[in-house]
Amino acid sequence: MKEMNLPLRKSFERLTQYPPLKMLAIVVTLLVVLRVAIGMFIVIPNDTGMGGLTAGIINPILVLGFLVRAIMSSILTWLIIMSLFLLVLIYVRISKGFIKEDVALSGVIFLMIIVTAYKIVLQFIQVIFDIPIQTTRGFSIDSLALFNPDNLWVSKVGLDLLLQVGLLGLLLRYTARLPKRDVVIWTLISVIVLYLAGVGTEYLNHLHFNYRFDGWRY
Repeated sequence: MKEMNLPLRKSFERLTQYPPLKMLAIVVTLLVVLRVAIGMFIVIPNDTGMGGLTAGIINPILVLGFLVRAIMSSILTWLIIMSLFLLVLIYVRISKGFIKEDVALSGVIFLMIIVTAYKIVLQFIQVIFDIPIQTTRGFSIDSLALFNPDNLWVSKVGLDLLLQVGLLGLLLRYTARLPKRDVVIWTLISVIVLYLAGVGTEYLNHLHFNYRFDGWRY
């Protein structure tokens, strides 16, 4: 079993430690902007369903809305990254482990790159398969929002949350090299922390930026 875990550990160490921070920072920011652009310029579901799309209609107001959302989404993403970075340092400190700060930060950014790319793939799946969405809440086709789209608390329970927590667990296990018991404990705590953070950010996003671009989470 240890021999099987060794290649995974080495691969994860290389992925999270070697890429330069500046490159990772640029990549994650560009992916966030791309995700906003996909939601606003490729498909914008409205109350009439997918048949009433306004995709491809670009006007100054839409461009301004895109710029505002791109900036706010980038800021929000970096707030999440720095929060996860602090969580990792706290977890490692309490567990009496050791991890370099630049390694921890690059690992968290790499985590966010994977999660953002995953969400972009979901957006394209939604477009390709013509999935109708009529909701004013944040929505993802991999979440329980499929059953109750207007319930904010339910909509944040999905595979993306499990993906974030799983990657965070790998970071703690293979990069920070914490004991399995500590990793399990911190992973369970992270589920609660990330879930509440997701609900809070979605609520603020809906409260301040409800431009009727229904069905997309930025």
